[in-house]
Amino acid sequence: MRWVKVPGWIVAFCIVLFISAIMSMAMWGGVKTECASVPWYRLPGCSMAFYENLSGGLIAAGGALFAGWLAWSAVREQVEIERAKLRAADIAGQSARADQVSKAVAELTTIANEGQMLLLRIREQLLDPTPDGQYFPTSPGSWISTLTGDRIWNTVTRMRSIAENLKDELDRERGMGHNAIKARYDVIALQAVTEFNSEMEAVRTMLNQQQGWLADENKRLTDLRKATA
Repeated sequence: MRWVKVPGWIVAFCIVLFISAIMSMAMWGGVKTECASVPWYRLPGCSMAFYENLSGGLIAAGGALFAGWLAWSAVREQVEIERAKLRAADIAGQSARADQVSKAVAELTTIANEGQMLLLRIREQLLDPTPDGQYFPTSPGSWISTLTGDRIWNTVTRMRSIAENLKDELDRERGMGHNAIKARYDVIALQAVTEFNSEMEAVRTMLNQQQGWLADENKRLTDLRKATA
């Protein structure tokens, strides 16, 4: 609820006008007729002179009313200040929540995109008779996020290690054992890739969930800002 701010001079004018009206009615309805012949704009002053007790009481009541209005205005202003602080705190809190979810969305989006690219490179390397681990990332970079931790990075590291170990063994063995080594590592690599695929599916699921939450958080933030506009 918003308070309508009324200037003090309007309140004072209304009080004076009310007192003048009461005094004029007292003069017209009273027994004293000395003010009947004076111009209308002098009626309040004339009636106050003849009805001193009434005018004194009305002036005192008007002063008390104006003082009460001033006190009420001060309280109202303080209430508005406190409400503004609460609204600002609500907006700041909501903005922080939206930023946190937005950060999670950005991290998961990066992991999902890089994971997709890595899977494409893995498929290409499967056709290479002498694969190696050079196409795998060597530093965590953006593979670690607040939601997944280092779980996916550990899987990527394990796949890189498998590819590097395979290359080392193939380099040492140029004879008949080449195919056997390749077949053995294919089984191990397939298991790691399957695990990585499962991790990527979980990332995509989390990403969809976080995107939905981000839309909700941004909507709440927009509603709060509209309410305070």
